Amino acid sequence: MKKAEENPMNSEYTQQILDMLQVIFGYVKKVVENDLIYYDNADLKRMFHISDSTLHRLRKQGVIEYIKIGGKYFYRKSFIDSAFIK
Repeated sequence: MKKAEENPMNSEYTQQILDMLQVIFGYVKKVVENDLIYYDNADLKRMFHISDSTLHRLRKQGVIEYIKIGGKYFYRKSFIDSAFIK
C-alpha cells in the first residue's frame, strides 16, 4: 500500500486542484456573462448621446460590431466596453 503523501489523490492535492478549478471557472463565468449581455440602439444612443444616423454610420463603417435579429440591432456589451469605455 502506498504512503498517504505519495498518493496523488490525497486531500492536499485534491484541494489544490479544486482551488485552481474554482479560479478558472470564475474567469470563464465572467467572460460568458459579459458575452451574453447585449445593448440595443436605444441603449447606445443614451450612453453616448448620439443619433440614429450616427449609429447607422458607425455600423456601416464597421466601427462597431453588431448582430441583427428581426430588424433590430444588438451590440455585445463586452465589445462596447472594451472599444469605447476603457
